[in-house]
Amino acid sequence: MLTETEMKIPTPDGKNIHGILRGDTKHPLVIFVHGLTGNMNEAMFYEASRQFETFGYSSFRFNLYGPNRDARKLRDCTLKTHGEDITLVIQKMRELFGVSQCLFIAGHSYGFPSAIHADLSEIDRIASWDGTLVPNTFAENALLSENPKGRILDVGYEIIIGEEMVQESFTADIRPFLKSTKIPILFAGSGKSRQGHKETAEEMSRLVRFSKAITIPGARHGYTEEGALESLCHKTIEWFNEP
Repeated sequence: MLTETEMKIPTPDGKNIHGILRGDTKHPLVIFVHGLTGNMNEAMFYEASRQFETFGYSSFRFNLYGPNRDARKLRDCTLKTHGEDITLVIQKMRELFGVSQCLFIAGHSYGFPSAIHADLSEIDRIASWDGTLVPNTFAENALLSENPKGRILDVGYEIIIGEEMVQESFTADIRPFLKSTKIPILFAGSGKSRQGHKETAEEMSRLVRFSKAITIPGARHGYTEEGALESLCHKTIEWFNEP
């Protein structure tokens, strides 16, 4: 069993990115990027790190925002800050793993457009797990919040998203990146998602020169159905292992 090491990566504006490195620097590394309202220890990343371990991968999962006093808060985040922080994560992992190991990214939901706002020059391949196509209107009908200024997203409990991120979601466009990137990308879509993730994966795949679209039958957005996450991880590993 591989060991887990808690890490803090400082940001230029005085925050810390909190993460967990599972494994050692003698193996290729996958960096997991959680989606909107997610965190590094939600079931899919906790379990995925163990799935990847069985196939000889180390992993790093981290919070884009979190409960720690020195961490960012969601209300202050944008795709731009996400991209800058993910760049810091990639740079730190490259420093630790050296130039001999491959680095990969798997981004879930809003974690995918967050990841492609980073400097990906050190990344060998990417996996989009139900990745969000931006621009997007997910917050269009959310209630307004005056203090702090933003929108209240109801996911069974209420979460405040900063207005800057909301406006950004309406206007940011990741399609130029998809059309121009030379990084191979796997687009996985959950077959039972009610938000059309299967169709979105196929749509984005058509824009990328080196890509593949797959569907995980029976899976919903969180991939908690029996065998869904295992299938997703195995297909992603096959993609990462391609020459």
